[in-house]
Amino acid sequence: MEVKYKTFVPYENKNLTLLTLELINKIYLSDDPLHKNYHPDRFDIDNQIAITLGFIDDNPVLLSTLYQRPNYKPGIARTMNRYWKHPSIRDNQFGKFIDDSRINTLSIIPSHLDYSSDLTHLFLSIEGGAYRYLKFLSNKLTKVTKLQWHAQETQIDVTGTGSKQHIAYCSLNPTLSSKTSEKQEIFTVI
Repeated sequence: MEVKYKTFVPYENKNLTLLTLELINKIYLSDDPLHKNYHPDRFDIDNQIAITLGFIDDNPVLLSTLYQRPNYKPGIARTMNRYWKHPSIRDNQFGKFIDDSRINTLSIIPSHLDYSSDLTHLFLSIEGGAYRYLKFLSNKLTKVTKLQWHAQETQIDVTGTGSKQHIAYCSLNPTLSSKTSEKQEIFTVI
């Protein structure tokens, strides 16, 4: 079954906002390993720039947000934030071994770009040893978005809580995007 995406600004679409709140509550009450991230107090709907829901028929099976944490530098937002997939659509293979059409990131990030006009940079992050995967994904995102994506080899604290993660990032300014390089490490302090 194909996942169909709807991206929206929180509160601008009452029905999708209420559906999102119901979904995060279900995830929080589930046995998902990251269920604590979906507690209503931790989801921070007020600082979500955009929310993407994925549907099969009318059932929400995917969630991802474009998020601007209050302690980020101005103009920086995290895409693929609070990314969740229903267990029925999770792949049991590593991303680089599946077809591009099944890598949801390649569909979601372009939709988040439509809500990024006030931003200067986007990044995505993954905990643990994800540098090689983010490097692989950066190459694909560069082709899909026409922006230069880079994976940063060193981990950084993206939450302000000491949680080190690997990131991939891009500049949204087309002039700067072609000049952005891995050497800049612009996100050593988000």
